[in-house]
Amino acid sequence: MRVFKSLTLGVFVLLFCVSTVASAQADGVDKLINQLKDENWSVRIAAAKALVKIGDSRAVKPLIAVLKDKNEIFARQTAAEALKKITGQDFGEDYEKWSTWWQEQKK
Repeated sequence: MRVFKSLTLGVFVLLFCVSTVASAQADGVDKLINQLKDENWSVRIAAAKALVKIGDSRAVKPLIAVLKDKNEIFARQTAAEALKKITGQDFGEDYEKWSTWWQEQKK
C-alpha cells in the first residue's frame, strides 16, 4: 500500500509539473502574440522568430496581420518566413492569399 501511495503522489507531482509547464508555454505564446503588435519593428521580428521555434498555430492569424504593415519590410519578411515554417505553406508576403488560405483551413 505504501508503494501505491508513493506512486500516486509521484503521478500527481508529474501531472502538476506538466500542467504548469503547459500553462507557462501558453502564457508565453500569448505574450509573444501580443508583441507582434508592438510599435517597435525589432520587437515584432523577435516575437515572430520565437513563435517559429514554438510552432503554435495560434500565432498564424496574428502573423498574417503583420503582413498588412506596409511600412516595415523586415517585420513582413520575418512574418512571412514564420508563417511558412509554422504552416508549411508559402504565399510570401501576400496578405490576401494568406488570409484566404487561413479562412479555408477553419472550415
